[in-house]
Amino acid sequence: MCKDRETVLVFGGIDPHNDYGVGRNTGKNIFRYVPDENIWEFVGELPVPRHHHCVQFFKARIYLVGKCHIYSNYLNT
Repeated sequence: MCKDRETVLVFGGIDPHNDYGVGRNTGKNIFRYVPDENIWEFVGELPVPRHHHCVQFFKARIYLVGKCHIYSNYLNT
């Protein structure tokens, strides 16, 4: 990724294009939105699908913690 570009990163979440069961359409894709160009770019995939997680950017690192498994309503951290 370009170091000096403003971007928005989206990690996983609810994926309306895949069916894992009612209320469990969880994605593992990572996308980047570039506001200056008004485009979305595919960046990669998470090791496992996740939703209801938290992402933090701290000291030039990205931390992703917590999640719900696609076949469970329980939170895993």
